[in-house]
Amino acid sequence: MKFILKHLALLPLMLSTAAFAADGAEWHFDLGGSLTREHYPSGSLTTAEALLNPSVSVGDLQLYAEAPYYGKEVNFSGTLNIYGPLGRLLGTRTVSKSERFEGIGDIVVGGDYRLPIADDNVLALAGMNYKFDNGDEKQLLGSGSRDLSLTLDGRYRWQKVDFKAGVGHTWIDYTTSNAPSDDYTYWSAGLAVQVNDPLRLSVTWSDQQSIAGVKTNQSAVNFGADLELSNMLSVNAGYSRYEKSAQKGQPESAATIGVNWSL
Repeated sequence: MKFILKHLALLPLMLSTAAFAADGAEWHFDLGGSLTREHYPSGSLTTAEALLNPSVSVGDLQLYAEAPYYGKEVNFSGTLNIYGPLGRLLGTRTVSKSERFEGIGDIVVGGDYRLPIADDNVLALAGMNYKFDNGDEKQLLGSGSRDLSLTLDGRYRWQKVDFKAGVGHTWIDYTTSNAPSDDYTYWSAGLAVQVNDPLRLSVTWSDQQSIAGVKTNQSAVNFGADLELSNMLSVNAGYSRYEKSAQKGQPESAATIGVNWSL
């Protein structure tokens, strides 16, 4: 598996190189910021994130990169589960009260391909992404692993309602410990309603198979609101409620506010 992860990681980079030479490529640059507060039975974790998200589209293929910068404040004493993109469990840490960390998080590169479907109300995307291990694991900025993920996401639009579902599988190669390679599957389903031109509301249920060694119940209901202020600027808010679990370090809930600027 380590051999596969090492060589498949080069695929998004090769595709992005090809996109530079392609005619009709459309380039985009997004800059996002968010503030998330996770509540635990015995403390909280507050995360401020600035995210650089450049991308390029060539026909039905989109390639992208995600480079996060974090500021984290821990008000917690004991074991803490840390989560990353798409609700992925990055790992478990033991922390003390009132610790602060700041720095670059794990960088992700990947791509999505829009599957050819004749119905305009149906959208299906097949994706692949690779997460590097550049974030400092000891400062809660990274997972200490290189991850390769394959995803399949679908959407059906009925008037102002979008019904959505997705599934993915991640292979994990730990780089800062002697833990064996691991893998897990995650999935989600939900709907989004376009209330009016600028406002969109959504609700999603998500879950994942436990990673070996971190057997936590991560099933959650996620509520979201997006307000498009202009073609370039949007704001969003979200709230997640996790199912109760006896696993030490499992969050009870998380609240997020954010802004996204697109060029």
